[in-house]
Amino acid sequence: YRMISSSQPSPDPGIALVTLDDATVRELDEFAPLPLEQHARFLEALGELNPRAVGMLVDLGRVNQMNPEQFRGEWGERFVTAA
Repeated sequence: YRMISSSQPSPDPGIALVTLDDATVRELDEFAPLPLEQHARFLEALGELNPRAVGMLVDLGRVNQMNPEQFRGEWGERFVTAA
């Protein structure tokens, strides 16, 4: 209702929102949840852009259930370092 009834401030050009739309989620479902390696690589690539902040919503419990060995190995360490 607020968006319909009042004006909104212009978006900040310094903020980027990266999301997966419903079609992409359906396409990736065979890979769901994405392995920790993919999350770590994404954060490492994002880190090269020197962001001031990163927010990430991922059910890591589900990722861990699918690939528990990754949390104890190299990718777990790289994920924590990149985060």
